[in-house]
Amino acid sequence: MAEVTFMLRSCAGAPVAGAMLVAEYPNGTYRVGESDAEGECRIDLYRTDQPMRVLAAAEGCLPLHETVVPDNAAALELVMEASPDGRSGVLFTRSTGFIPGIEGRLNPISDGRTYLYADNIAVDGRVANPVPFEIGQRMHLTDVYGVETDIRFIAVTAQFSLIEYSEPRPYGEGP
Repeated sequence: MAEVTFMLRSCAGAPVAGAMLVAEYPNGTYRVGESDAEGECRIDLYRTDQPMRVLAAAEGCLPLHETVVPDNAAALELVMEASPDGRSGVLFTRSTGFIPGIEGRLNPISDGRTYLYADNIAVDGRVANPVPFEIGQRMHLTDVYGVETDIRFIAVTAQFSLIEYSEPRPYGEGP
């Protein structure tokens, strides 16, 4: 196996610490890691000669979705754009997950269609499962405490999802 270091940097070149990263092989299997204080995420890859989809999410940064070919590079730099308006990214691995600050679990599904199951969360004003959606479509969530956020799915597979979300806010305090 080859160890590849993904160096997550801001546009200004500063390290992005605490970013979750998924590196997906063309066959759908994937490796997961998290960047350290230096913005480095080390992952062992059994192949580096083919295109891999790389997804990354960090608080205060817009989600990253790129295709890279590691080849024999020991390190790859990935630039994460700082969010100008409080949006952040979150990665769900193992199919389901949580939006920070929102009570309830989301379970996005991709099986030729894309749809969302939401546990105790209203999607676009109502609780209805499943909710069909398109990649890139904005959806409004309200949890059981009235906390609201807007989300947008960047990528959804059978195993993981990359989601952009706005800073959660109390009910009625617009975006």
